[in-house]
Amino acid sequence: MVPTFKMHGSKARTARWICSHMPRNFSRWIEPFAGRGNVFFRAASCLRFDTAVLNDLNMSPFLTALRDYNGDWSFVDAGELGKPQWERWKNASPSHERALAESYVARFGSSYETGPTKAGGSSKNGHSRDNTIRRMKAAQVLLNEKNARISDVDWLMFLQSQSFGKGDVVYLDPPYNVKQNVHFGNVDHNQLLETVRRLSTKCQVFLSGYSTRLYEEQLYDWCRSTRVRASVGKGVSAKGAKGKKPKVTEVLWYTMP
Repeated sequence: MVPTFKMHGSKARTARWICSHMPRNFSRWIEPFAGRGNVFFRAASCLRFDTAVLNDLNMSPFLTALRDYNGDWSFVDAGELGKPQWERWKNASPSHERALAESYVARFGSSYETGPTKAGGSSKNGHSRDNTIRRMKAAQVLLNEKNARISDVDWLMFLQSQSFGKGDVVYLDPPYNVKQNVHFGNVDHNQLLETVRRLSTKCQVFLSGYSTRLYEEQLYDWCRSTRVRASVGKGVSAKGAKGKKPKVTEVLWYTMP
């Protein structure tokens, strides 16, 4: 199985499409905004590469716990999940178990600060205890197979610490370049685009986002692919008159070798 982990703004549902544009064989996967690793797990399952370097200011404890956990998985909660489980884990001492539990007891799977989830259920439910353990075990295998190194620094500091070559693939999924309340804050997108353009002279670069004037102007000479999907983060109040969620268009900009 290809493991996925819910997170607000994650690419769990578009990872297959993103990876379909990537080379089948390369040497190293580099990701400055790894989140819960959904694109990495898809890439590690269908593409061939030797090593990975993953960075995320907020989610590195989760990725590290996935890679290094050596317990018996008995900590994973069973049944319907809600506020009691969320409060228990949020107030627990830091541990691999606490970091892993956040992905299934927190709303959207994002963080303990987003509030409790409403998930879980029977063994046939994708968020059941058995399936949660199965996904975590599969993710752990992929992280260790790719000798994944994990860090938690600012994206620019992370990229500046790497040496790049033609065998590298860099994938970036930065916070939205829009005027809205983004849970994990924003970045200087002018600086980001300047950085990735310089980086593209050394290796292949893939960048996820939404169409904005800044991105279209700065990446005018890059390859561009789009995918329309139903929004999963707009909520009931934003649904149309017929009860359907609004459509959003994701863009993938990338360079050719």
